[in-house]
Amino acid sequence: MDSMEVDNEENVCRSAHRLSKALDRRDIGDVCVALEDLLEGTNADHFEDIFSAALNEIITWEISKAPETSELVLRRLMDPLKNGVKMRQICEKILRMQTVVATRIAVEVMKRENWKLSMEAVQEALKKIVGTMREAGSIDPTEFERHIAANADILKASGAPPHVLTKLIADSIVSLQRPDRHIAPDFVQQLVLNCPFHPLLVLHDLRNTFEVFCIQRVVSPFHRFHLEVDQFNEFVNSKNGYRSSLATSMLFVFENICNRLIHLEGQFETEEIERIADFWLAAFRIFDGDSIGLQETSRAIKLLEATTEKFDVARRPLFLKRLLHKMSLKKEVELGLEAQIVAAIITVFKQQMYDCNYFYEELGSFWPLCARMKYDDVHYAIVYFSAVFVLAKAMAAFRVKKELCRVVYETVMKPMNEQIADYLRVEEIGRKKQASGELNFQQQFIQDQKEAQAGQFTIIECTYKDAEQSILDFIN
Repeated sequence: MDSMEVDNEENVCRSAHRLSKALDRRDIGDVCVALEDLLEGTNADHFEDIFSAALNEIITWEISKAPETSELVLRRLMDPLKNGVKMRQICEKILRMQTVVATRIAVEVMKRENWKLSMEAVQEALKKIVGTMREAGSIDPTEFERHIAANADILKASGAPPHVLTKLIADSIVSLQRPDRHIAPDFVQQLVLNCPFHPLLVLHDLRNTFEVFCIQRVVSPFHRFHLEVDQFNEFVNSKNGYRSSLATSMLFVFENICNRLIHLEGQFETEEIERIADFWLAAFRIFDGDSIGLQETSRAIKLLEATTEKFDVARRPLFLKRLLHKMSLKKEVELGLEAQIVAAIITVFKQQMYDCNYFYEELGSFWPLCARMKYDDVHYAIVYFSAVFVLAKAMAAFRVKKELCRVVYETVMKPMNEQIADYLRVEEIGRKKQASGELNFQQQFIQDQKEAQAGQFTIIECTYKDAEQSILDFIN
């Protein structure tokens, strides 16, 4: 053996020793450096057993915090492996353990070799993925998305049922940090395959400046509308997927679906009432989200009126009644703008009365729904009270349903007016305390806010008196 061979062997031994020490320290960066030294000028095939042992060690580490370095190390260790049995065992171990970064590489190898997981391994992997979702906040967002996409890929190839894959992709969305901003292409592809009309895909297409679309164009506009609405409802109503930080993006999607709804051919019949009422009910959660203000709410009122007019004239009051009925029952989700939303429904009902006599016939069942929506905070619900009074005045002005007018006046309007009067008396006491300096800082701030909006109550008093006078002129 000449001196050059001796030196080379000594270098290999030193590099192998450094690799061993780096593995002991569980430091992926040091492993990368030691591996580069070991492979420099050396045939990697000689180290198959060492690399196999190193892989079995590294895939038990938390390596997601350095995804690029980890991927480089894993590929350098896996490329020289020629033993198919060992390679398959390592890949299956990675998928059972759900080692982030390693999963993608293992899936690449398994698909290339046409290997599949057993049903037992599929079940084990699915359980482990749930744990990974809980830890998503500590994982690089793009790496997490690619991790889930790779899992869906191999699970599908291994025979996992479609509904399992759909649930996997849908459930993982809650773990994405800002799915409305950017999603890794791998994850977008899985959304297309498993949730083809998901609102995030609608959003992706709306923001896409290229002639490439995710939403299928092979279905009819009406069928596409149904599919998009159903997935929008499911996503926004889900306890895990939607959150208020997505409000502006989901509003963009909602308005787009609404605009296409309005331009569909023909008018909607009775069978569409339930689906579209659920669509609007889901959308109401958006208007309670971040960065949603008066301008967005005003646009929604116009869209609600346009949606109502999309129904056959006889079904329009039925749609608004169904929507208000659903709101009165939906107590598990608190809506900060509920009073404003209810006021919008009442206002649209009143506006439609001018052109459609069918609304007169539904007043008897619409009023109990209006009265069912009760609010203790008068200041918060002032727009609701105003809408009720204006509807009552319109009914009297049209000279319809005299006995109903009488009942509405006695059982709805008078109690509401008394509630407002009681509230104003309490406010007067607050003003006196303010003048005497008895309020603390927080109470003072609240009182100042109410003082600034005191003019609203002057308007609501006038609205009530106008409605009262119109009704009394009609019923007496």
